[in-house]
Amino acid sequence: ATAPYQAFSATSIFNLSGSDGDKTVVVCLRDRSGRTTSLSSSIILDTTPPGGSVLIASNAAFTKIATVLVSGTSNEPVVAKIASAGVDCYGVTYPSSFAMSFSDAAFDLTAGSSSAPDGLYTVTACVKDRAGNISALNDGIILDRAAPSGTLTIDGGATYSQDDLVNLVLSAPNDATKMIVSNDAALDCAAQDAASFIDFAASRVDWDLDPADNLANDGRKTVAVCIKDGAGNIAKATSQIVVDRVNPDGLLAFVGLNKDDEGMPYTNSRTVTISIAGLSSDVVSLATAETAIDCNSASYQAFTDKFLFTLSSSQEAKAVL
Repeated sequence: ATAPYQAFSATSIFNLSGSDGDKTVVVCLRDRSGRTTSLSSSIILDTTPPGGSVLIASNAAFTKIATVLVSGTSNEPVVAKIASAGVDCYGVTYPSSFAMSFSDAAFDLTAGSSSAPDGLYTVTACVKDRAGNISALNDGIILDRAAPSGTLTIDGGATYSQDDLVNLVLSAPNDATKMIVSNDAALDCAAQDAASFIDFAASRVDWDLDPADNLANDGRKTVAVCIKDGAGNIAKATSQIVVDRVNPDGLLAFVGLNKDDEGMPYTNSRTVTISIAGLSSDVVSLATAETAIDCNSASYQAFTDKFLFTLSSSQEAKAVL
């Protein structure tokens, strides 16, 4: 190719042609006697900003600690500056060493502010390649330092259960992810390892309060639930219920009556006084009838250990139930 000569200058502006890639510029020099020579030099044209990605806390969605690991990679060697969102990547000071990856092991999302609120934080990694092209790479994470609140309800809030199998309902925030359910009221949620947690569920059907199925274990039972949210914060909720699988028992007697040789009492009045003894302390109501009664459908009244009962008019042995 031929090119027109121009007056010599030690520096000159030259426009490279074509797409990015290796370019060679050739300069012809001619002296006063007309003798010529050529000089050449190569350069890489790169007009494309660097690409890549940045991750906060290994791509976690939540963190309960403001100081996090920020790391990233690029598709070409770059220098990087990690900063909070909104930084002007053209105004920061970059390090001098180029690499395909970069990191900051202790980036503070709150910039050291003790009053910074929880919520979504965005981190920007400013990256610059050897040609001086600059890109801003972003990632976000939710800072959550508050323990989740939750409530546990057993059998719809009942005080008593006639069975050791109960239904649990747990109310917790939307970010609850893991849980532990236990019959241990003293359960230390903070001491539990990650493997002990299962996926969070808002309900548990037929939770067994007494796996041993021993009636002697009846009484007040406590269920404890550890709730873990996405950031790893843990809270504890408990609820109680009394398990009573044993029917009440006692001794019913007529008061102040004479008895025959077999111990059967006699009365000449249809209104008699009846006493009940030997009952457990949790009896709260009673129903009475003569001869037969269906205790499941009977009409109950407040319990008293002594009451009046009117017998039917026929003269015969009576059974009061």
